[in-house]
Amino acid sequence: MPYFLSEPVDVTPGSTGSYVITDLSSHIQAGDTPAIAVFIVNNTSGSNQSLHIRHPDSTDDFYQAAYADQRFPYYSSVKGATNEVAIKIADTLVKVWLIGYFRDDEATGFTNAYDKSTGTTGSYVDVDCSSECPSGKFGVFLMLSNGVSAQAGLRPKGSSDAWYTYQGFHQGHIVPFDSAQTIQQKIGSTSIDLKLIGYITTGTTKLDGVDVSIGTTGAYVDRDCDTLDAGNVPSDAEGVLVYAHAQASGGYSRDTRMNGQTTAIYNNLRRWNWMALGLDANNIFEVKIDNTGIDHYIYGYFQPAASGQATLMGGGLGDDATLMGGGMM
Repeated sequence: MPYFLSEPVDVTPGSTGSYVITDLSSHIQAGDTPAIAVFIVNNTSGSNQSLHIRHPDSTDDFYQAAYADQRFPYYSSVKGATNEVAIKIADTLVKVWLIGYFRDDEATGFTNAYDKSTGTTGSYVDVDCSSECPSGKFGVFLMLSNGVSAQAGLRPKGSSDAWYTYQGFHQGHIVPFDSAQTIQQKIGSTSIDLKLIGYITTGTTKLDGVDVSIGTTGAYVDRDCDTLDAGNVPSDAEGVLVYAHAQASGGYSRDTRMNGQTTAIYNNLRRWNWMALGLDANNIFEVKIDNTGIDHYIYGYFQPAASGQATLMGGGLGDDATLMGGGMM
């Protein structure tokens, strides 16, 4: 099963401007071989700052800016033999928090990312990942970056959700795909690049998100998946895929975390992202916002490799997929 730490761990390098090989071994459970590490990046510097996290043997250099005071997810392939990643930051106030990882029987990470950028603007187009990702899988780890102020959106193919708004320069996403290993992207500029980092092999996903937004600001609020998504939570769920979306412009702050955690990584959303986070034993996570213009939606659950297949609530992910029903609340 994906492993989520009981508390996030700060793994920020002490030096800037070059890739620093960072050993995650002290945070890896005995016997585990991590394939993809799950991070939260929190730029606390007060100004735009560049960063990139990659496999230590990668030749990719996607060293690009993150907005001032932006908090966002990031995913990186891990060198399983040594439990290492390479982190490059422009300022030590760009904090890198490890929150968990996917094991090598639950996910596959690529040493170098595949370019899945599209050339059409203003409409959703297919992004075919079938050449890189086997059938019957959950979805893909992506990095979306743009050097211009432009809108973008990602969604599972077949979804009726039409997310499309501005993104803060550079961040990671997880998006479920359909039975043909296809997702969809909509961009407002061809300067926006989409990179395929890896894929997840097990779990349960949805075509359309389940709305779990809150109406309270300034405090952490429990989100009980068993209640909000009744009948659809796998009995062995260890984590949840949450999409966060700011309805209007502005630096709205938010945090999502496993229920029971005390570490607060509370900063600006910069409009939208797809986030993996852990669930407690009662399938609860927490949300804190400073403006009710931030919405949250569940798009799936992460399960152990022993579950044996990827399943989709509301469609098929592969030849062995299971139909479970689901949709918007």
